[in-house]
Amino acid sequence: MSPKATLERGYAIVVDADGRAIASVDDVRVGDDVRAYLADGQLVGRVGEIVPGSIGDREKTQQPTADGVTGRAGVTAAARAETEGHDD
Repeated sequence: MSPKATLERGYAIVVDADGRAIASVDDVRVGDDVRAYLADGQLVGRVGEIVPGSIGDREKTQQPTADGVTGRAGVTAAARAETEGHDD
């Protein structure tokens, strides 16, 4: 069964550097490289912060941290430096 329909609803599959699915914050450590598969591409990043909690804690975890990492996923996009100042 393909996850394409799920990805198109806004979900992502996040894997570690070895391609293993990350299902829990316990599966990674700060500094680990990760890849998020989305419906239309991939995001490559590094874990900058781990924020335990569930999707119900969303308002707490979506706030960007001082270093620009979104606590929601705890991922710093590799292209962040390239997109600074880019208006979307």
